[in-house]
Amino acid sequence: MAGKKPETDRGRIEQFKLSRPILLNGNAVTELKIEIDHINFGINKKTKKLNKSRRTHFTISDVVRFLRELHDEDIEPIERDGHVLRFAVRVNCPVAGKFFGKEFILIFDTNEQRKNKERTKSTP
Repeated sequence: MAGKKPETDRGRIEQFKLSRPILLNGNAVTELKIEIDHINFGINKKTKKLNKSRRTHFTISDVVRFLRELHDEDIEPIERDGHVLRFAVRVNCPVAGKFFGKEFILIFDTNEQRKNKERTKSTP
């Protein structure tokens, strides 16, 4: 189950262990760190803080569903910073409801030294 982390300028960060790994670029991802408030509120470009109003109501399970859409994919990173690789992938929303089928940009980082972990955020 998800473990709550302290609040940051980017909001709540949840750690989550997957019951089934997601294969990404040939690596089994078993743990996620999800910036759930960043996903649901977005970040103000000027202040770099969370927006005041929600743009979505995604849960941790919903974000995992987005990531499962990438299972078995080989994806090129958009940026490399040492061992950290940053990815930006367009994914149609797999979650039933208002946003089903709408395209979102899923942004996530992986660490080559810790290949089983991902940090995730998403923007519509």
